[in-house]
Amino acid sequence: MTISSKQRKQLRAIGQRIDPQIIVGKAGLKETFTAEVNGLLSRLELIKVRFPAGDPRERKALVAKLAESTDSESIGGTGRNFLFYRPNPELNDTDRISTEDPDG
Repeated sequence: MTISSKQRKQLRAIGQRIDPQIIVGKAGLKETFTAEVNGLLSRLELIKVRFPAGDPRERKALVAKLAESTDSESIGGTGRNFLFYRPNPELNDTDRISTEDPDG
């Protein structure tokens, strides 16, 4: 999946208005957590995940691992909150997040 910088900017703007849908707990990225994230991405396409406090390098590794295990794209984050995006072509057009560039 390739996302342009304009699309990332648009997704980050949308993501500012949403609260975290799921929080990584002490158990970390277990199979049940990953399955829940997959379900959220299938329904919403763009989700915000809150990671635990701690070493930013460990958090960055968790973000990369979650993106890989859910076949999603990490759009960016601030502090402990990170956005993940995975388009779902099976959703109705009204439920999809448009990342089309209106200028072409």
